Amino acid sequence: MNKKNSRSLAPEYLADLIENTKGVLIKNGITEETAAKFSRDISKQMCEQWGGQLIYFPYWLREELSERDLKIYQEFKGDNHQELSRKHHLSIQAIYRIVNIVRTEEIARRQSTLDL
Repeated sequence: MNKKNSRSLAPEYLADLIENTKGVLIKNGITEETAAKFSRDISKQMCEQWGGQLIYFPYWLREELSERDLKIYQEFKGDNHQELSRKHHLSIQAIYRIVNIVRTEEIARRQSTLDL
């Protein structure tokens, strides 16, 4: 994508950010008027903080792992990718990815409690 095209999409991304943020705030009990103000403020702050940078949000990034992913990780024996793939109606590659993500997050969670 060239620079001209990426600039033309910026308002669309910002509009999405504002609308999605507003929706989350309203779901959490914030009035529509206040949610609209906060969502615009958040968008402005993100532009000031990260303007001009290419930012990638992985679709799997989240604060907590899904119950499904944790279950798959707990059922994983090291050699049963195909079995888990059939059971959970996912590709074998998806099972590999889920196992790696959960493993990485589990290691990070355990190591954060180490006093070095």
